[in-house]
Amino acid sequence: QAAGSWTVFWEEDYLMRRGIEVGQGLGRLLHRNPEEILSRAARCEFEIPSSDLEFICMIVDDLLRLSSPRIVRYQRICRRSVDGRLEESSLVRVTSVKHFEEERLKSTCHTMEILDADEWSRIHEDKSNWTTYIQLRSLLGEELGAEDLLLAHKKDMLFSEHFATLNETEEGRHRLKRVADFIRSKFRIPSSPPGSDRFE
Repeated sequence: QAAGSWTVFWEEDYLMRRGIEVGQGLGRLLHRNPEEILSRAARCEFEIPSSDLEFICMIVDDLLRLSSPRIVRYQRICRRSVDGRLEESSLVRVTSVKHFEEERLKSTCHTMEILDADEWSRIHEDKSNWTTYIQLRSLLGEELGAEDLLLAHKKDMLFSEHFATLNETEEGRHRLKRVADFIRSKFRIPSSPPGSDRFE
């Protein structure tokens, strides 16, 4: 099973990164050498490419489990070529573990593992493993199967889960309204008036 890891070291205020260490395995997974990943991270360009919708759902998951010392995420990533083009997509599990010293957060270690379709499906038979993103897809009546998620990934990134594109049509804005209502429900925030749910 392919895996890679990176560690983020935090300043005492927890708001600023003090440094990042990248393992060789992550470079192989993302088709980047560790030095390039570190260079991008220093310029705030370090990313694990995915759709806008999947990214915001990942943030929701992190906020809901902010006090948890260990967080497990299931998501899709899409590798990029050297010139920035989207390449093949993969299903991954990312496990993040926070390390404390004298009750202060010192570092966060992230491990990414590539999952095959069968393992992804087996894990998601248990709904307690469903991330906010998978819960949302279920609410919207969209496909949840591993192969379907992989096939749709590039389209989701560029069109069907890209906020700027969705804002261009009435159907897209209606979809964003449902997304916004769902996210508010996770935090028990009342729905907003019509027309106030545009994502930029």
